[in-house]
Order: sequence, then structure tokens, then C-alpha cells
Amino acid sequence: MRFNRRDLLRVTSSSLALMGFTEILSSLIVVGKQPARAAPQSDLSSYDAMGLAELIRTKQIAPGDAVEDAIRKIEAVNPTLNAVIYKTYDRARQRTAEPLGDGPFAGVPFVVKDNATIAGIRLTRGSRAQRDNVPDKTAPFFVAAEKSGLILVGVTNMPEMGLIDGTENVLYGPTRNPWNLDYSPGGSSGGSAACVAAGVLPLAHGTDGGGSIRIPASHCALFGLKHPAVGCCQGTSLPRHGRDLSMPVSAVPCVTQRCTSAWSRIRTRSCPNWRSWPANRRNASKSLSYMRGCGASILILK
Repeated sequence: MRFNRRDLLRVTSSSLALMGFTEILSSLIVVGKQPARAAPQSDLSSYDAMGLAELIRTKQIAPGDAVEDAIRKIEAVNPTLNAVIYKTYDRARQRTAEPLGDGPFAGVPFVVKDNATIAGIRLTRGSRAQRDNVPDKTAPFFVAAEKSGLILVGVTNMPEMGLIDGTENVLYGPTRNPWNLDYSPGGSSGGSAACVAAGVLPLAHGTDGGGSIRIPASHCALFGLKHPAVGCCQGTSLPRHGRDLSMPVSAVPCVTQRCTSAWSRIRTRSCPNWRSWPANRRNASKSLSYMRGCGASILILK
């Protein structure tokens, strides 16, 4: 479009600013764009966690189908991304052969960050000093996650002790951002964010004390939400005032009312002190209302 001087004088400065802002905003929108390294598409790729659970609950697919789909995707992208540093495939397959119960996520595959305390699952926090550390107990949140029906298929990379806002360490090496392999997915929950961004699975565990969920979410074009009730959940390895609270991040739309219901059920199961935090319940409701407006699939699992 061409302007002469008189036309330009008729345009207010605010209009010009808006035109410039619109151009910048349009250049940032990633809707429809695919990551540089995405997992191969499957019949299950378009479903969020609640959608997968519904397919399993209505016997349209078997729990093993969802788990094997996630495993194939991990094997396809992980040599490039280095997001999953410990695989629990045999454990997952054994779990699908057992009764899963009626939890909101029954049969849905799931990965956890390398600071998760789960009996029999190596926990290193990205540190060579802890390379042989295997817990003999499971923290309450992960007990609740299993009761909800989530099936663990792997452990994701993080920076050593979560001390930087990228995801790299000497023990396992760097995790790469699926959108641009030259970039980091952020940290410290970068391995989990990379898995979701690449389309490996719709749901991943992360922790956040100073941005460790929010930073990877922003780096990987996902939604991330840190729960406000610090110290509410028990069983983490940090002192009460420094405990990270966990949640999954997801990029696909879902029926948000069902997400809210599932979140409430998990919260009640994983945190016996939940009802003593009225202010935090109000804050969480506001956060969920905002995410419903964005059409995002956001669930708080810890």
C-alpha cells in the first residue's frame, strides 16, 4: 500500500504504532508451524492427555497402544534431542498388563524430570556425584500420579542440581530445543518441555522454584503454570521453603472443564493439606480460568 504525504498526515501516531505492533505480533505467531524435530505423527498425536484417557476408558484403544506410541516417538526423536536420559519401557509395559483403576489418566504415558523420587528409578539430578543413586521410596506426589493412572515411560534431562536456566550437564550432555536444534529448551525442566514440544506425548512432569517450568514453556511454545501453594505437597527432597511444585505442560486443546476436574482430583489425592490453603485455591482457580480462555491443556499435578 502506497502513501503520499497528505495520507500519512491523516494517520495518527497511535495508528502507526498499532500497525507496527501488529506486524511484529504476526511474525511471532507459531500456530500451524511444526518444530524442526518433531516426533512422527500417529493416530494418537492429536489427542491431549484427557483425550487419550477417554479412548482407553471407552476401549477404543488399549493402554499398551498409547504406551507403545510414546515409546516409538521417544526412539525417533531422542537421538537428536537428548531429552529422555533414562527409559522405563519394561516397567511401563508391565504396568499396562495390570489393572489401571478408574483414575482420570488411566493408561496415559508420562515422563518425569530427573529430580523425581520414585522407588527403583535412578535419580541423579544431572550430577555425576549421584549417578548411582536409586531411591527406595516414592514421594507422595508420584504415588498420587500412579493412582491417577499415569504410566511412566522415562526420565528427562535437567541441568546439574537445577542450578541454571538451560538444560545441559556433563553426565548426560545438552538437550536441544525441538523448534531449533541450535537452541536450548530452557531449564531446568527442559527435557520434559522438549518431549511435549516435539509431540512425543501430551503431558510431562516438571518442577519450578524460580522459573524452571515457566522458562522452558516459553522457550518451547508451550503453556506452563507454577502452582502457588509452595510447601503444600510432601515428599520432595528440599526444605519446605524451597520445595518445587510440579505440573505438566501441554500444547494441544482439550475440554477444559474435564482438565479442571482431573486437576482437583489429583490435588486432593496428592496433598492432604490442600483444603487448608484457601488463598491458594483462589489463585489456582484464577490461573485455570485464564488458561481456559487461552484454550490450553493445563493440569497441575503437584
